[in-house]
Amino acid sequence: MSLFRQIINDIKTYIKIHSIYPKRYKNSIIESYIVDESILGSEIIIKKNVSISSDCKKIGNCTYIGDGTQILNCSQIGNFTSISHDVKIGLENHQLNCLGTSPIFYSKSRGWIEKNTFEREQPTVIENDVLISANAMIMSGITIGNGAVIGAGAFVNKDVPPYAIVAGTPAKIIRYRFDEKTIDKLQKSQWWNKNKQELLEFKEQFTNIEPF
Repeated sequence: MSLFRQIINDIKTYIKIHSIYPKRYKNSIIESYIVDESILGSEIIIKKNVSISSDCKKIGNCTYIGDGTQILNCSQIGNFTSISHDVKIGLENHQLNCLGTSPIFYSKSRGWIEKNTFEREQPTVIENDVLISANAMIMSGITIGNGAVIGAGAFVNKDVPPYAIVAGTPAKIIRYRFDEKTIDKLQKSQWWNKNKQELLEFKEQFTNIEPF
């Protein structure tokens, strides 16, 4: 990309972030450029230097994405999800059965071969009420269940069950947020799909999950 084109793109990005987004999304804070704005829910916060690929088709209501996070091969992020800074979601593996590990040997985008010699991995799915702590890395093809918690710096290469708390490299289940009966109740309630007015009826009981 030429320097002139880069300057033009930077100006467009600045205008969008500082002028268009504040008017268009009055209840949200968006500090990064979004390629496809149709994916955005309401009352979301997206901090600076966040990269979201075109693979992502939904960012749910009341979701937070911290500085420097990269959303790569990920199809959706559910409602009320909190993603800290410098998280990487939807990382893909290199091919290991080619002459070399460089994408030059299996990806046509590098110009050496006429067609891709690999099948792209399935996208990652982040469900609702998920907490992903700083510097976590999540591979492609992973489903992070409702209410799950990913510890700081975790490397996630397997599905995470609903309401599980995982940490480590590779990530392992430390414990669950609630007992099995409570988890089942919360799953059936699908409270994350209720609208703001419905949830605010219980605002005096947000620290008590019994009403749900």
